[in-house]
Amino acid sequence: MQGAAWAAMFLPGNALFGAVLLGGMRAASGVIIALDSTILLSTVPERLRGRITSLHLTTYGGVSRLSLAVFGGILAVGTRAVGLTTGVVSVVVGAAWWFTGGRGAGALYQRALASPDAAEAAPAATGPLGKGTP
Repeated sequence: MQGAAWAAMFLPGNALFGAVLLGGMRAASGVIIALDSTILLSTVPERLRGRITSLHLTTYGGVSRLSLAVFGGILAVGTRAVGLTTGVVSVVVGAAWWFTGGRGAGALYQRALASPDAAEAAPAATGPLGKGTP
């Protein structure tokens, strides 16, 4: 949904249509972020939640800024061409994910949420984040 709305933003239209599309993209983004954070916090052992959350938020913020820089450089090609292309690519990637297994993601999310202590039951190992991490 988000990729299609993004691509449509670059089609000829009016400001109201663009505002509606922007609102739709923000709503989709809000749902994605809420799911992402919920699953992350529900499946990570409690003792590691702060570390993992800070790593997640730091990389999310860093990649966002990097993508803005890259996208800004690419815009020299032409705003409409780049916007339509990135929107279509987003839709294709989303569809590929859906058809290669994404349809079952809902069940995975529900299982993860139903068993938040499952991560604590994982076998102990020693890793870069300390005892109990792979």
